[in-house]
Amino acid sequence: MISIQRAKVPKPAILDEPYKSGKWKGKTERQKAIAHFTEKGSMKGFEYKKYSDTEVKSSLAKLFHHKCAYCESKYGATQPMDVEHYRPKKVIVVQLENGDSATRYGYYWLGSDWDNLLPSCADCNRQRYHESEDEKFILAGKKNLFPIADEGERAQTPGDEDKEDAQRLLLDPCRDQRPEQHLTFTQDGVVSWTSRRGEASIEVYGLWRPGLAQARRDRCILIRGCIQDIKRDRAQLNDFVKLLQAQPDNDTLKQTRDRAKQGLASHLAELHRLQQDEKPYTGMVRQIIKQELPGLFG
Repeated sequence: MISIQRAKVPKPAILDEPYKSGKWKGKTERQKAIAHFTEKGSMKGFEYKKYSDTEVKSSLAKLFHHKCAYCESKYGATQPMDVEHYRPKKVIVVQLENGDSATRYGYYWLGSDWDNLLPSCADCNRQRYHESEDEKFILAGKKNLFPIADEGERAQTPGDEDKEDAQRLLLDPCRDQRPEQHLTFTQDGVVSWTSRRGEASIEVYGLWRPGLAQARRDRCILIRGCIQDIKRDRAQLNDFVKLLQAQPDNDTLKQTRDRAKQGLASHLAELHRLQQDEKPYTGMVRQIIKQELPGLFG
């Protein structure tokens, strides 16, 4: 997961577009949802429509480079994007102190809120059982989960979510300035956590999923190969520079040195390309580069 600046893409106008006729003329879908809940005391019978509009999907895809906001997988080749509500819009499932679970009203006022919408792959967003490496089946996927550190601080009305924000336990690439600091990856693509927020995010989003770990592992192999090429090129270039100090007029050594420079520049450019925002698993890739070649890209 990497930090994404939401302001880079304009808010889709459809989200604030008022109804043109009927009972809700002049009101936005957010205003309609708040009025519905105020009148009914629940969101039963209410249908959110604008968050799934093609304008919203297009904006999210552009902002996140067609990647899942949570696992950073490229979804475009295999599945449609799920428009995910970071804070669930209708109901949430909470864990009670005795270990049981219960449902609570969701963040009904955020169903059409641009800052609450994220693009997700199906497996990060929807719950299903995944076979773990020890052949156990584990339920994973966010669905209507939104754990917070203190249940007594959960937002109940519009605006309360700002106060609740310090209690949230799930990473959000648009809210957390350095989400990658909460997660750590081995060079085999296995993820672990460095904070409580990282731990909860791995569990809820299912970032441990074997298929996902394998995709990260394949990426690691590519990155490690590029890093090894750079280290080799650097060593060779240093050798040629030392030889030229003793034989400054040796044209053959000069040509070999220049080829080594070109090879190093080419591999550095490739590694720089592989850690750009639009590439898959960028958070992991940058972490590996920083460990293996500290200071290379700042």
